[in-house]
Amino acid sequence: MDDIAAATLKDVQEFFKTYYSPNNASIALVGDFNSDEALKLIDRYFGAIPPGPPVSRIASWVPTLEKDVVLEIQDRVQLPRTYKAWMSVPLYNEDDAALDVLAQIIGGGKTSRLYKELVQERQIAQEVYTFHNSSQISGVFLMLLTPRPDRDLSELEEAAQNIVDQVIAKGITKAELERAQNAILADYVRSMQNIGGFGGLADQMNSYYHYLGAPNKFRWDLQRYLDLKPADINRVAKQYLVANSATARVRPLPSIAPSTSDAATTLDRSVMPEKGRENPFTLPARQEFHLENGLRVVHVPDSRLPLATAVLIMPGGAAADPKGLAGMSSMTTSLLREGAAGKTSQQIAQLMENLGTIIDTSTSPEAAIVSMSTLTTNIKSSFQLMADLVVRPDFPPQELERKRAERLVNLSRLQDQPATVARMVGQKAVFGDHPYGDPMSGTPDSLKAISRDDIVQFWKRIFVPNNATLIVVGDVQLDDLKKLAQGAFGSWPKGEKPSLELPEPAPLTHGRTIYLVNRPKAVQSNILVGGLGTTRQDENIPVIDVMNNALGGSFVSRLNLNLREDKGYTYGARTRFEHGNKPGIFAAMAPVQANATVESIRETLKEIDDIASSRPLVGPELKYAIDSIVNSYAARFATANNVANELIDLYLYGLPLDYVESYPIKVAAVTADDVTAVAKKVLSTKNMVIVVVGDRDSLIDGLKELGPVIEVDWLGMPLK
Repeated sequence: MDDIAAATLKDVQEFFKTYYSPNNASIALVGDFNSDEALKLIDRYFGAIPPGPPVSRIASWVPTLEKDVVLEIQDRVQLPRTYKAWMSVPLYNEDDAALDVLAQIIGGGKTSRLYKELVQERQIAQEVYTFHNSSQISGVFLMLLTPRPDRDLSELEEAAQNIVDQVIAKGITKAELERAQNAILADYVRSMQNIGGFGGLADQMNSYYHYLGAPNKFRWDLQRYLDLKPADINRVAKQYLVANSATARVRPLPSIAPSTSDAATTLDRSVMPEKGRENPFTLPARQEFHLENGLRVVHVPDSRLPLATAVLIMPGGAAADPKGLAGMSSMTTSLLREGAAGKTSQQIAQLMENLGTIIDTSTSPEAAIVSMSTLTTNIKSSFQLMADLVVRPDFPPQELERKRAERLVNLSRLQDQPATVARMVGQKAVFGDHPYGDPMSGTPDSLKAISRDDIVQFWKRIFVPNNATLIVVGDVQLDDLKKLAQGAFGSWPKGEKPSLELPEPAPLTHGRTIYLVNRPKAVQSNILVGGLGTTRQDENIPVIDVMNNALGGSFVSRLNLNLREDKGYTYGARTRFEHGNKPGIFAAMAPVQANATVESIRETLKEIDDIASSRPLVGPELKYAIDSIVNSYAARFATANNVANELIDLYLYGLPLDYVESYPIKVAAVTADDVTAVAKKVLSTKNMVIVVVGDRDSLIDGLKELGPVIEVDWLGMPLK
């Protein structure tokens, strides 16, 4: 902070001129464009920018530690944690890839040595992992350890170091290396689906050019991992993990307890570049078929890369949790990977790594979801494994107890996350006893009450093929998919389709009410202003999306510009609508300075009211909101996984089958009158709830000026 405070405007300007200069920059352009036209545009907009002074680069600067360094830190957290770091090598160094693989084997996932012994077998760790982070001039090999609440940090540190020492002394196995290489190969191919964003093709080409002097190093980069031998991994373990290290131990504060060209030279840079040519948005033609057991299968061909993604959706997520057993759906889906068809959790994880396949399970408010991504060379085995998890889960009792304990600890740690607490309390305040008001992850009481029999009965009720849709996107032909689906899921027995009708949420009629969660001595408050929104089937969704983009859905939205850019109260403020079969929540959220809490709430309410009245969305502001949605829409379908996830709502909520293609057209047609009419309908602040997570003593008097204050715990339950 002293360095930042000491910086002058001249210092900043000189830094900018030196490093933000064309001779110290590169541009990577990837996508559907005409190369000659693109080069002309690059010259027009960048060619006249004067170069800066030459920038010298440090080739390598790896620090050395003369002795082990230990830091003891106290913080307002629920659990202690250890960070241990060893110095390593710069990016693309000859040992860089081997260190990446070593980190994967020691602590990179469920099949890693740390996870197997410390989380699964001995159950002394809540979280363990290692990763290798290499940068331009140096790198670090980092180990992170979080103990279970009933375990000591020193015990976990000793156990983890013993595992590292075993690797140093005895080395790794060929099977461990092959699993890591298969996982890296699959992840590398998946990364090539994205043309933009961090890790996308453009970013990777720029990285290769910046560090290696050539943009096309894809094959070389991957091959350096595939060529590794066990001896390479063993050598770097002995070379780098025996050196002096730096350890930081973060412990809870004692007082903390669970809380209740020519053209370029004359360019007018105040004028934005003209929009490029319009390309109509289309997806490959989708085809559907049904298995005899009722399973609907949707096929979307995509042969750009040898990848396939499958997403299986079953209506009946968290909203279908039995009364008093919140977290049932989430617990059920999380256990699918912990044992199925006689295979243990470790065997499933090893099989996925051997195949280079990722299978994830999750719960949304209204669906249980199982997704799979695989190389097409392994698609048959991957489909079979996916089917095992869905159709033949074992729900091992010991894994249920491990997951229960793990989730109870994670719930207690949520108290360290005020933004999450604000969202949970907001849901409870808006929906009350409605299923939408319960946390998807459950509560301490509900998690303790869930039995294995409860889980089996929930699975039997929801996981039936005639209540499911399988969406498959990727490099697979329709005829082949029919055989794959039949082979994997054809024996899945048909069941009674569950009744999933939800009640209507009760309207909010109590006027503005403040719900306060005490976070003593917090220098920052998290605020949420919320109310009822609309259903996913609402025909006004395109209008709502435009309105929300302008109100708080983008960096240049009204709320963010007000609270961040104008007032300086927050680092970021946003709004969101959630939609379901019943009206979901509308919420405006921001972390703000504690002494600006009340004023931030007033400004938030004002922005919500204004868009429906005194400051309607018109002119350039309306056009910007529309363009920002339409122009970025295609990027939402960049990968096979993206496509599958975007199609979920079509089948979960019964939307028109042309919805994804017609959506940008409807957004482009939104008018100012449309926005005003919808804003008046869904954005009345008269009965909205206000949630504040912050220091009660300094806030209570000011909050009472806004309305009645109800003090609640972190789950939204009134304090006695």
